[in-house]
Amino acid sequence: EYIREHHRELLERYREYESILSKYVEKPQEEIKPKAAYDAQKVSEYLDSMQNAVDNLDMDDMDRVIKLLDQVVLKEMEAHCLKKMKEAVEELDVESCEELIKVWRQLIRI
Repeated sequence: EYIREHHRELLERYREYESILSKYVEKPQEEIKPKAAYDAQKVSEYLDSMQNAVDNLDMDDMDRVIKLLDQVVLKEMEAHCLKKMKEAVEELDVESCEELIKVWRQLIRI
């Protein structure tokens, strides 16, 4: 009973320590990795993976493929497709993802 009554108070006190102790801890800098050179074959493989993830409604895999695509230097129109695909994945819009995959495949063939 005591724990239930004082739980919120304890958590609030505990959260105060973060601001007090933060000046003693260095925050790790995120490592910036150079993007991979453009490779149409690799992008096509990533699009295959995205299509598979969309077909299976696998949101984790969709996020994973977005991260992979984000590590490639893309042509301007493909970068636009990636931006739109990120938005579609965030909104769980699989129809838009499928349409963007089709459009992107056409761009690769040009």
